[in-house]
Amino acid sequence: MRKRHGSIRHACTALTTSLLLLVGGLGLSAALATPAQAATVGTVVDVTRSAGNQAEGSIAVDPTDPSRLAAVSNNGDGAGDGMTAAYSTDHGATWTHRAIADGNDGLPKACCDPGLSWDSFGNLYLVYLDADTNAGGVHVLLSTDGGKTFSRLADLAAGDKPDQPTITTGAGSVWAVWTDGGHSDEITAVGAKVTAAGASGVGAFSDPQRAGTGDFGDIAVGPTGAVMVTYQRPYGDDKPSKLYTALDPDGLGGGGFQSEVTAVDLHIGGFHPIPAQSSRTVDAEAGPAWDRSGGAHNGRLYVLYTGPLQRQRGYEHLREVLGRLRGTLDFTGPGQR
Repeated sequence: MRKRHGSIRHACTALTTSLLLLVGGLGLSAALATPAQAATVGTVVDVTRSAGNQAEGSIAVDPTDPSRLAAVSNNGDGAGDGMTAAYSTDHGATWTHRAIADGNDGLPKACCDPGLSWDSFGNLYLVYLDADTNAGGVHVLLSTDGGKTFSRLADLAAGDKPDQPTITTGAGSVWAVWTDGGHSDEITAVGAKVTAAGASGVGAFSDPQRAGTGDFGDIAVGPTGAVMVTYQRPYGDDKPSKLYTALDPDGLGGGGFQSEVTAVDLHIGGFHPIPAQSSRTVDAEAGPAWDRSGGAHNGRLYVLYTGPLQRQRGYEHLREVLGRLRGTLDFTGPGQR
């Protein structure tokens, strides 16, 4: 669910997708910003084959079997309550879909903001907002059959007016993050230890851990269990804002998040109009990803985000960001040097 706090009047500008790269002890090594480039893609597949628009979609690939994919989105126009969930067993060539969390399947009725993540045991997690966005909280479901069925795993943030939940996995754990609208829009995260497939292999979620304040948050887990969150502030209109990060070096160890760090000046607000989304608008929507491959780049943290293309400044702006972050970031956790 995207909260709207006022009208949008800012003129549209060209957009670019930028990448911040954090390496070694997680100090910034490079910042890249280039206009979109042509890419070769495969055949477009309509996952749901439903009429109307499906918004806020998420897709995930099973790391234990890449032929298995799962996808979820808000229901399309006129498609009724709940969400649309789909799964594929042939690398995404064909899909089977159905409505879930619509009040008829025993799952908590959904509003929106679904997200998916698969762990190394084959567990598939689905997170979403309750239909009662003020008191209903955030729900986490679990599937052990590749998305064919889901069961209720945990209920979080009840009564906290949450927004923008995200779920991710890594280093024997599963983590969820959301914006706590009932407590000054605090970015809030919880984690649980995962030891095996199935609900019995997933431990209880930790007490909520607070990072900074903002919205449109995301989360990544490092190879040693460290956790990084990203978020945007301010976000209620189209005024220039900033992208922030906060690190919990020991993850489930309970040490909590360190002070936030300004990653980049975005020059874009939380509701930026572009021709393709002139009414719904877009935000920076930062997405962190940690290299846990065990290969040559193990431990690198990437943060992808969207912002207007600053033609008049170009790479001069990126060099300023690079210099500032090199002097302020210290994300070194146990075993990460």
